[in-house]
Amino acid sequence: MDRTATIIAVAAFLLTCTTWAKPPAGAPTIRGEAQTQPLAATQPADETYPDVCEELNGGLKFHMQADTLDNLLKQAKPDFTWTGALIEGVTTGETRPRTDRDLMWITTDVKGNPTFRMERALMWEGKNKAVKWVLPEQRDDYQHPNIDDGLSLPVHLTVEKKPARDQFRSYAVLKGQHPKWGEVYELCWVPEVVNCRGSHHWWQERLIYVWQDASKKWHLIGEGPPASSGHDSGLYEADSQGSEIRWRDGQPTILIMITSIVKSIPRNKSELYQGFPTLETRQDSSLTLGKDGLAGTYKCEGGKYLMTDKGDSLDKIVARFTAWQGGLSETEDDKVAEAKLTPRIVRKLIQDKNPKIDWAKLKPRQRIELPSDAEIDKALTPPKQ
Repeated sequence: MDRTATIIAVAAFLLTCTTWAKPPAGAPTIRGEAQTQPLAATQPADETYPDVCEELNGGLKFHMQADTLDNLLKQAKPDFTWTGALIEGVTTGETRPRTDRDLMWITTDVKGNPTFRMERALMWEGKNKAVKWVLPEQRDDYQHPNIDDGLSLPVHLTVEKKPARDQFRSYAVLKGQHPKWGEVYELCWVPEVVNCRGSHHWWQERLIYVWQDASKKWHLIGEGPPASSGHDSGLYEADSQGSEIRWRDGQPTILIMITSIVKSIPRNKSELYQGFPTLETRQDSSLTLGKDGLAGTYKCEGGKYLMTDKGDSLDKIVARFTAWQGGLSETEDDKVAEAKLTPRIVRKLIQDKNPKIDWAKLKPRQRIELPSDAEIDKALTPPKQ
């Protein structure tokens, strides 16, 4: 994982403050009247590395439960299931695959416009230690239920003309359309994350893309990289997404650019990151429909890079990149390694990544490739004797 995103990775989707429309009673009516994709065309259930929730307060109730995930899916009859964003282990740094437990139903409103409902199944261990798979929902009299799990509570979305992106709320919007090949919708699922009601205010957005082809058949393209923002101990970090649709051979490809910003916001002289320069980096990725019509996974296209500012220089780029590479270390091993990461080493790495750049004639908005973690580690590793 990139060192400049270490703190954001701690956000583990703990809860959301969004309300939702209660599903109709009885499984047969859940699917509605929309043209839907059969469950057989979705990802198979995988119960590897389950996250078991052991404690709930009175803010949640279960509207459906079963002894296994497969049995829960048979009851719920979603149109699509998929494996959501990866969770980063808070203490160990271990990246674990999610179980395939995100569910989506697509219906139509009275005007024939699509509506989307999304839920995440939870593995719950009750007082008798019997583990069950459940679909939770928020009680009407609780706005902030506390849960011991990475959970996005249910959302029910109608299509908007233009989402208000600065309000940290879920939405659905028509992202792109083709006269012959159909329409692509972007669904934003916003959980409220760690310390959202305290002083840190960490948020995360999950962006999911669905495609209705010319025959009115729905396809789950997949979920892009998560976007997040928040502040803690004198710093502010944000990963924001920008995306566009490209059409090829009758199918859409989602091109996604993540812009990462980290900057110092000290509130007093005792806080960390005093005088740290603002660092803005970018990462390109793409998302396409997977094999056999299954949901795809996003792929990073190349490494991280930055765009030069007006009056930028190699010295300025080296200074802001070096500062945050060491500033966000969280383990003792990292601190030892980053202590050796000098501006001289960073300068050489950046120059090696950009052999054609004339550093004396930098222009604004010029792309500068940045060294990867692997390249930094290699530069810090002593040669074998």
